[in-house]
Amino acid sequence: MSKVQMDTEEVREFVGHLERFKELLREEVNSLSNHFHNLESW
Repeated sequence: MSKVQMDTEEVREFVGHLERFKELLREEVNSLSNHFHNLESW
């Protein structure tokens, strides 16, 4: 396995982690904004 192939694999894994992190972050933001929306409607 060449160095370039290894780097590509690592980058792909890293990007996968970023994608998952982004999804989690989006869910957090959505629940937070819903929470604030509920507070405002009181």
